[in-house]
Amino acid sequence: MKTHRLGLLLGLLILCGIVYACPQKQPAVGTRANEPVEAIEQRLKQVRALYEILQKDEPPAEATQKFREKLAAAEQAFKNQDYARASQLSLELEPWIEEARPFYYERHLKLIREGKAPKSGEAMMDEAMEFLKKATLAREEGEQWMANQFFQAAIEHGEAALLVEQQTPEQTVTLLRITRQMDVVYNASGRQGRGRESRGRVAEHARGVLGGLETQLRDRLEGRTQGYDQSSLARSEGAVQSAAREVNRLHNLYQSIVNEYNRTFPEDEYQAVSFGAVITGWQTNWAAYHKTPAPRTPDPRSPDQDPRELEIKRKLAEHNKIKQGALPADNSGIYLDEVGFTARGRAVVLKCVIQNLRPEPIYRPRVVVTGGLMSEPFDLGYYKLNPLTSSIFQVPILYYNTDYLIQLGGLPAHELLLIFQESPDGPEKKVIKPIGRQQLKGD
Repeated sequence: MKTHRLGLLLGLLILCGIVYACPQKQPAVGTRANEPVEAIEQRLKQVRALYEILQKDEPPAEATQKFREKLAAAEQAFKNQDYARASQLSLELEPWIEEARPFYYERHLKLIREGKAPKSGEAMMDEAMEFLKKATLAREEGEQWMANQFFQAAIEHGEAALLVEQQTPEQTVTLLRITRQMDVVYNASGRQGRGRESRGRVAEHARGVLGGLETQLRDRLEGRTQGYDQSSLARSEGAVQSAAREVNRLHNLYQSIVNEYNRTFPEDEYQAVSFGAVITGWQTNWAAYHKTPAPRTPDPRSPDQDPRELEIKRKLAEHNKIKQGALPADNSGIYLDEVGFTARGRAVVLKCVIQNLRPEPIYRPRVVVTGGLMSEPFDLGYYKLNPLTSSIFQVPILYYNTDYLIQLGGLPAHELLLIFQESPDGPEKKVIKPIGRQQLKGD
């Protein structure tokens, strides 16, 4: 009996050894055994989202072609319920996209630093805000992983947009405006600390730009810049006019940046240097140095016969009808003002600014200069002017040239009439802003 038991035990051990030594069936490479369908579907969804995020960094189409083909094949396999193939392909996609994201992000930043950004910072910020919307929606739907990815994309793309708008002083107004949009991104994603650091860098950059503009203006007004010294400006009236245009361009840019800075950083108000009186005196002195252009010769006929005067009367009557029903622009939720004017030859162009302070957009904004000066309706070029969006634009003036305005001693009092709609198909609304008399100065 003992020998029988011993033989049985030995047989069992040999059998177990044979079974153990046999190769077990392994999952195919690139698949996971018995993976739930929901897990495959979720992975495909995540890979698709990561590819969508990758597009913000402008990867070349040829670099992503194989990935796109494999992703399409994986999604089609899943649709055909070939879950093993869908699993295999989706697992093969993950390593590529995880390596591609940081690679193309750094590549994009390098292009921006070299001044080769493929898009404006404003356009990129619009894309960042779209990522923010997707992140918020994913979080509301309980998709926290997806929300985190889109929040990170919004931050990366928004910060890249800020970098794009730091290339020239002229971009600083846009930089400050999109900085306020980035505040929304940082707050929504819970990255307020990173937001404070970003705001600090933008504030430092903007203050540096303002300091540079102050130096440029002083050097020009005090004759330390070539072309602005006394011998150059004494050469011709044209030299003075050219210099004055550049001085006023710099001054208008300086004022615009100061205004936008103080709106973006109210806790750190920038105390602007007052250049206005100095510039006016500088222009007045050089205008007196050179011969003033001859005034326009009036038409010898009576006003009733002068075709020009008849046309002005007709246009004035037309404007009086247009501005009927206009409400005051102040307290309308829309900031409308004039920030200067310029002479193009002897033509006069008004520089104006609009800012939508309402919580909702306005549509198809047009401006008409009326009253003491007149213009044709000027389309600002926006189908929709979003909340917190501002725009500076120039409106050509009809009938009156610089010679006539010199006779008047400046620009007469006039009004800016804004025509817009509160919805795409809504009725026209009108607000009007009175502008006082101004002394004539170049830009």
